[in-house]
Amino acid sequence: MRFARFGSFAALFIAAAGCQTDDGGGVTAVIPPLAFVRYVNAVPDSISLDSLTITQRTAPLVGADTVFRTTTFTTIVRWVDQLEFTPFTFANVAFKGVGQGLYQGLEAGSRHFRIFTYDTKLAVLTGPFGTTTTQLADTTVNFVAGQYYTIVYIRPTSGTGQHVRVYTDSLPAANAAAVQYRTMNLAPSLGAVDVYATALANTAISGTPDAVGVAELGRSPYRTRAAVAFAAQVTATAQLTSLAGTAAPTGVAGTTGTSGADAIAGATIGGSVLTAMAFRASPAVIFHGRTIRAAIVPSVVWVADRQPLRINP
Repeated sequence: MRFARFGSFAALFIAAAGCQTDDGGGVTAVIPPLAFVRYVNAVPDSISLDSLTITQRTAPLVGADTVFRTTTFTTIVRWVDQLEFTPFTFANVAFKGVGQGLYQGLEAGSRHFRIFTYDTKLAVLTGPFGTTTTQLADTTVNFVAGQYYTIVYIRPTSGTGQHVRVYTDSLPAANAAAVQYRTMNLAPSLGAVDVYATALANTAISGTPDAVGVAELGRSPYRTRAAVAFAAQVTATAQLTSLAGTAAPTGVAGTTGTSGADAIAGATIGGSVLTAMAFRASPAVIFHGRTIRAAIVPSVVWVADRQPLRINP
């Protein structure tokens, strides 16, 4: 599965190429058993925006000014137990974002990681605003070799403890003649949701949902569909009013020959495995009478779980 492994394997092979014995000979890299992980930021107040400096002036615009500095932040995952066979691509991940490279290789076993705020703009400030990161979570998880995982940073509507969820992703077998998709409900403010497949993201909802009652922080089973364009819309359970909806990516067909390229997953490409992630709404942020962040409405974001089978060597 090239999509999941490419980023980490490339880094591993580059590192191995630079290793030599004392007599100048090459060293064969030993790759340990790997699990495959990806990271999703599901917290609205970590949306990626520039830091802001607001200067408050009073009439007649003379004398000392009052300066307010504020910022919103993105997040970063740092593995704090070892450097080798560890992804470093889950940086600057905004709300509704997925760490670069999606699934990345990680040495299996008990692994310790922390999640921090990430805002390079703060580095130029002084005094109480000079901190570049704040720790948000600290946890250790046992990752099994060959298994796929989705790590989510989220603030649920209830419960205590650290706001990290680690999902084991049991990916379905490839089906070259169809597309398979599921929904993750990462929108605590919505409660349980039903999921409908419609022609467009604004098509009136009717008929039978593809998934019923997907709970807060829950996932639906994979649903198999013909390889044609479609959208996923979520509603409150047993309701027909759309809360959010987005068309699935159409994908790109593969080509053969000397300049051929493998297919890219999407609704029209058989063999694709996709997840529709539903994210929460968030109110506007007002700072001293100024809108720092506009209100965020619920939304659906698509990610690829598995690419279609390769058609090129």
